[in-house]
Amino acid sequence: MKYGFVVKDNKVVATFRGRGQNFNMAAHAFMMSGYGIRWVSAEEYQAEREKTKE
Repeated sequence: MKYGFVVKDNKVVATFRGRGQNFNMAAHAFMMSGYGIRWVSAEEYQAEREKTKE
C-alpha cells in the first residue's frame, strides 16, 4: 500500500492511499490539477488522518 498527502501552499489539503496503477493515476490527477504530492509512510498517513478527525 502506498500513502500520499495532497499539498497546496505547504498545507496538507487531502490524504489518499492505494496500490499500483490506481494510486499512480490519482497522484497524477492531483498534480495535473496544480497540487503537490508528498509520499509518506503508513505512520505519517495515520497520524494525519487522526489529526483531521478532531
